[in-house]
Amino acid sequence: MIILGVQSGHNATAALMVNGETVGLIHEERLTKRKNQTGFPLLAIRRLLGLHLGGDIKKVDRISLAGAMGSLYWSALDHYADFSVQDNVREMHEYWHPYFYTDRRSSDAVFFDDYWRQKYLSGRHLNADHNYDFSFIERMNSREAFDHFNARERFDVFRRHLGWESEVSTVGHHECHAYYAFHGAPLTRAQREDALVLTADSQGDNDNWTAWLPEVDGRLTLQARGLDNTVGRIYKFATLILGMKPNEHEYKVMGLAPYARPGRYVRAVETVLHEALDFRDGKFVSDVPLIDSYFDLKNRLEGHRFDNIAAGLQNWASTVTRAWISYWLKRTGRRGLCFSGGLSMNIRINGDILAMPEVDWLS
Repeated sequence: MIILGVQSGHNATAALMVNGETVGLIHEERLTKRKNQTGFPLLAIRRLLGLHLGGDIKKVDRISLAGAMGSLYWSALDHYADFSVQDNVREMHEYWHPYFYTDRRSSDAVFFDDYWRQKYLSGRHLNADHNYDFSFIERMNSREAFDHFNARERFDVFRRHLGWESEVSTVGHHECHAYYAFHGAPLTRAQREDALVLTADSQGDNDNWTAWLPEVDGRLTLQARGLDNTVGRIYKFATLILGMKPNEHEYKVMGLAPYARPGRYVRAVETVLHEALDFRDGKFVSDVPLIDSYFDLKNRLEGHRFDNIAAGLQNWASTVTRAWISYWLKRTGRRGLCFSGGLSMNIRINGDILAMPEVDWLS
């Protein structure tokens, strides 16, 4: 069985699995030389086919596409690779402030698409390496274009560029995270039987966390999912508030955190963040909910020094995440953890998880 796996969103990637073994994986950015390349990873796919299958797509038995739905304009525009800090701040003021602080907040996704449709039609920040046919954007309204992209173009692109005539299946965003966490590590049989699988990120396919338990055949059974774990989203926008690029420079905030001196100034930042989001009694709770993740958060952090913000943010993120993990370990009776998603890339949090007395191992 030969399976081609494709991630066509941000950090576009292709992977090839032959008889259960991953023989190759390539990020499109390695070939386009554009960091965080978004779009259909055509060069990566062709390279894998050439290296392992003589360039013959007909030798592939199945193609799986990550994500139940994709963002049309995040592929049409070079949002992840080309947007600077200033561009991200401009987006906050041009779109998100009116959305949250005027009557536009009651608008549905059509408004969002209209805003980005105009960005695309203006010709600025266009993604030169998306590999899709976006000609439909100009002849369809925003809702029709969004639906066409997700119902047709995300799949037609395989036929047009590769000659693939069979079905392309999709796998949910967090399901991909979960299976990677569980099967991507060399676990013993005992570890596989004692594993809890958790995923957490800013958002994907309308979830930002999931919990899974493995079956004896290696399949994962979903236990719960939600959109109320905003640790990753708050960390992302705090990165922008500190003048760094979201979805890229979070590691710099993590690296800055140890330079602050522990004490009341760091604790003051932690208090602000715990009021916005905490985990108690098995639930994510907000005693003083954020109106939005940028302007309201920025106002609450005003007057706090940059290094104290970084330290307080990191401490808070670790505390909330450990409380969430502890709850699920106790609820499932497991002592091993497979953790994946954007939040799991925070190395400091991983270290704090390993120090938890209820965690025997982490992958």
